[in-house]
Amino acid sequence: MKLTKENFMLLINEAGFKTKKDFARFINLPYNSINNWGNNRNKFPRYVTALMIALIKSHKYDNLINSNSIALENENLRKEISDLKEKINELELRLSDFKNLQKSLGSLKEYINNV
Repeated sequence: MKLTKENFMLLINEAGFKTKKDFARFINLPYNSINNWGNNRNKFPRYVTALMIALIKSHKYDNLINSNSIALENENLRKEISDLKEKINELELRLSDFKNLQKSLGSLKEYINNV
């Protein structure tokens, strides 16, 4: 693929950089050098295409890893929610038992007072 200034900008964006300045900082080259690539006298260096392909793959891999992390976090949250629902059900049963015990004690107290 022959690089043009337009293709280069597309590759920079696809690799996760917002601007040529960001890319220049990343590869530790002066911005003016990178900005001049693709002009009549300044061709793109040979290594740029391979570097951009590697950076794009790296960016895609990072996105994949992060999306897997999110999926794992969602799974953990679902489990935590399920555990909390079980605890709520258990507490509701205990509350129901407590209310029944209160009624029984009230009835017993009333019976004792009437005897």
